[in-house]
Amino acid sequence: MKYISVSFFVFLQVICLFAITGCQENNNNNDPTEEIKMSVTDYEPNRDYELINLNHNELHVIRSAEELKNYIDIAGESLPEPDFSKYSLLVVRGRVHQGVHDIVNELIQRKNNDYLFTTHVYLNLTMVAEEWKVVVLVPAIPAGANIEWTLDVNVPGS
Repeated sequence: MKYISVSFFVFLQVICLFAITGCQENNNNNDPTEEIKMSVTDYEPNRDYELINLNHNELHVIRSAEELKNYIDIAGESLPEPDFSKYSLLVVRGRVHQGVHDIVNELIQRKNNDYLFTTHVYLNLTMVAEEWKVVVLVPAIPAGANIEWTLDVNVPGS
């Protein structure tokens, strides 16, 4: 009889344990459809840097010091290098038909090696063609990753 009551007590504990933990949603599952917003930090070595060897509206990912020297030039100065084992630089430039008020960038990781990088260019009311440039520091993006870049130009009053 004692064996039955101990077994029944253990059975009740197991049922209670499943009732408490079994119905909770597992937030640690790596859902491949989940989108993760990643940090984006402006990287501007100084105001006099130039983007070189870049076409307009073409995104480049810089993953090494050698690539950094190929795409960014600072007259007479050495470039501050991020830790490329932890970070990558995303570089893009373009031209718009009005003055630029602000630029905001977003990076979303869709899947393991699938990213969406969006550049929002906010124009002002001046009627002057202007070149814009973006150099941002992001968490390291592996070689072979698929990065979709979109440009969103926002005209005042629209």
